[in-house]
Amino acid sequence: MAPSKSRRKYDDVSLYLLNYRGVIASQVRDLFSAGSVALRADQTRGGTYIKRALEDIQAEMIQAVGSLPDALFEDYWGEVVPKENRIRWWLAEADT
Repeated sequence: MAPSKSRRKYDDVSLYLLNYRGVIASQVRDLFSAGSVALRADQTRGGTYIKRALEDIQAEMIQAVGSLPDALFEDYWGEVVPKENRIRWWLAEADT
């Protein structure tokens, strides 16, 4: 993942959508960075939007981690992670 100020930090998401789903999403930045993405479950404005957005899609992320192809992990992180260890492994990587 690119640094937070990088213009290219959403490239990985765009490439995933194109390569694995056949979707071209030129507005991919807005899907993650617009404050309104965090308002789906709770319309109250303010707070930490990224935290709220992730909490809002937590169930979908847990479901997705078990269905993502091994090749995606290998392409992105250089190793295959067993499905039962993916959440713990991903959190450890995200925390470094």
